Amino acid sequence: MLFFTGFMSGILRSNITLVLEAMVLQPTTKLVPHCLEKYHKSEWMDVEVPDYGPRYNWSRSIVWHITTTYYYGSSLGGLSSGLLVEIFGPKHTVLWSLVASSILNALIPHGAAFHWMVPLTCRFCGGLAAGIIYPSMMCLITRWSPPHERGKFLSAMVGHLVGVAAMWTFLNYTMPLTGWQSTFYTMTALVTVYCVAFFLLVADSPEESNLITQEELEHIKKSQGHLISIKKQLPPYKKILTSSSIWALVILNFGYKWCNQINVVLAPRFIRDFIGVTTRQSVLLIIVPQIFEYCGSVLFGNMSDIIQATNTMSVNVMTKIFVVVSHLLPGIIIMSIGIAQCSLAASTIMTIIISFMAGACVVTNFRNPLDLAPNHAASIYGINIFVGSTSGVLLPLLFSLLLSSTHAVLQWSIMFLLTGLVLIATGLIFLFFGTSELQYWNVKLGIDWQEELIKINKPQSLHLNSIMDNVTFYQDRFEILVDIRGFKPEEIKCTVTQRAVEVLAQSEDYSENNQKRMVLSRQYFLPKFANADAGSCCLSSEGVLLVTAPWV
Repeated sequence: MLFFTGFMSGILRSNITLVLEAMVLQPTTKLVPHCLEKYHKSEWMDVEVPDYGPRYNWSRSIVWHITTTYYYGSSLGGLSSGLLVEIFGPKHTVLWSLVASSILNALIPHGAAFHWMVPLTCRFCGGLAAGIIYPSMMCLITRWSPPHERGKFLSAMVGHLVGVAAMWTFLNYTMPLTGWQSTFYTMTALVTVYCVAFFLLVADSPEESNLITQEELEHIKKSQGHLISIKKQLPPYKKILTSSSIWALVILNFGYKWCNQINVVLAPRFIRDFIGVTTRQSVLLIIVPQIFEYCGSVLFGNMSDIIQATNTMSVNVMTKIFVVVSHLLPGIIIMSIGIAQCSLAASTIMTIIISFMAGACVVTNFRNPLDLAPNHAASIYGINIFVGSTSGVLLPLLFSLLLSSTHAVLQWSIMFLLTGLVLIATGLIFLFFGTSELQYWNVKLGIDWQEELIKINKPQSLHLNSIMDNVTFYQDRFEILVDIRGFKPEEIKCTVTQRAVEVLAQSEDYSENNQKRMVLSRQYFLPKFANADAGSCCLSSEGVLLVTAPWV
């Protein structure tokens, strides 16, 4: 279901992008592509404009806005996705996002005849819905996948690559027969049927599924241990946004999205306008890299599972090795495409290699949110989408600024050089500042926040919501600042509860066989730092207590 959800998302995203050329009035002449100049006496050549249905007199600016507005919507949708997943659950956020996207897709044909603002609005709202889908899928993977099998689940998540390839193939053969309008209705019907299947077969978690066996449920829960929780909780945005590890991941994901735009924007234009391959002939050259990237995702995803199962290396080392494959090496090859110039074979081979290596993203920017904080992976990936979607706006803008002439060799070389440098730079930033170590704020306390962390006097106690932001973790201890104003000195007797041991020990990602325990050994009182026996304390004049408990 993860694969087909990605597949449906891919066809909805790419549908109008591929059809726009058939919707807009096209000139009957164009500049001769650079690689065909020696075969033409004039710098202009005639172009056949096929009749695929009604065409509209939209300017280049309008076409650009219709294309890029999807990414504005996707960016905003990603930002809100973590909160929506917590409120409604991943199943319903995926389901209703797909339903909304399919309805908006069906409105485009008639809306385009009325005014260009209708397809633009549909695209923006469709992007808004689509930005929620992948973070919701990330939440489903968190709850359903054993940690040592995440690679398989994540490789299924990139079904959008196959969806885009299938969409290109479908349009290439059916649009000349049925026209461009029918493609929207066909896609909507297909997605609607899938939504029914998704509603019947998918559950928010293994515990809520009627289709899972008891053995499968026990296997999943045992492998996940105490790391995964299905409790509802507001995402810890403050901790997420102030984490350098998260920002290293966000930058890494931006590099991948930037590279991904090559197949959508740069490669088709280079093949058509520089080399001179016709649109219909170039379809195969665009489909093949998409399929190879999916194959790379499956291969690298399974490799990561094998590495983790055999404990060959740490997850942190493994992730950074795969960053070299997904970002650094493709960046170097991208910069070389401009050198190939008119060699269609060389350009195609390099594009295929780049796409195959980019498949390692399932081990890097796709997997990293699950490693850092699986309980909040949806929120983290939503921030990834918020920043990464800007590549869908920035790269076409850079394209229009740099390529004043689509047959200028130097300008194309500069374009590929800059694209490769962006990919390399984002990979290097993650290598230096990124990590795959579990973050302490992965702990999910629940929306009611009623677990007791420190008992002060019976029956009164301090709850997690009142002090969790004041917990600091060190290599050998944790420290908690507690505001105990309002208590009489004779009432106060401090103890760390068993729940504190479970919550805070989980925060440090200790293995099940080497679980470290905490004891309350010293208590310091601000500002005098007076020593006291374990289990008892005195109230300072400021009413602030510093509880220190070492890991033993």
